[in-house]
Amino acid sequence: MRFGSKSLPVSLRVVKEIPWIWAAIGSLAMWIALGLFAHHLNLESLIATSTNASFLAIVALGQMLVITTGGGAIDLSIPNVITLSAFLSAGIASGSNLNAIYAVPVVLLIGASIGVVNAFSVLALRIPPIIATLGTGYIVTTAVLIYNQHFTTAYVAPVLVHIARDRIFGTFPLVLLITVAIVILLSLMLDRKSTR
Repeated sequence: MRFGSKSLPVSLRVVKEIPWIWAAIGSLAMWIALGLFAHHLNLESLIATSTNASFLAIVALGQMLVITTGGGAIDLSIPNVITLSAFLSAGIASGSNLNAIYAVPVVLLIGASIGVVNAFSVLALRIPPIIATLGTGYIVTTAVLIYNQHFTTAYVAPVLVHIARDRIFGTFPLVLLITVAIVILLSLMLDRKSTR
């Protein structure tokens, strides 16, 4: 393939229209570099990496939504909320699929409530986002420490394990497909919002 004077501007235009391409190229380059250094560059390592990255991507998408609201918004309580959510989901489910039906909505409701507290602190009380969410994070951490003293569950509900570990057609991690679906939904939502 020859790169003439006309093809270079076209290539640059394509790159400009797909802003996430650099992140994808960087991620692929990092996976290749780590695979070469660890002598473990194969499809299985890519699948394992994408499974782990899926959890981080979901968190990053939430942080992206906070940042896109503008005004220097950032949520520093996210790691604390994740820890609380893990303890609560495991504690409420207690290794039972039936209890997981109740655990997931309760955890989502508590996470949303913490988000409302953060929003109220920033919007109504005019506390800077970095301070408000850091303070909320410390309160959540205190709740985790208190809950941890009474935490006795050693088992995770099988349905939650399946979501985290299962693969569709033996290849595609379920959590990766869930992450892709969330990315598509958020992309459609943000595209619709930007066209208004």
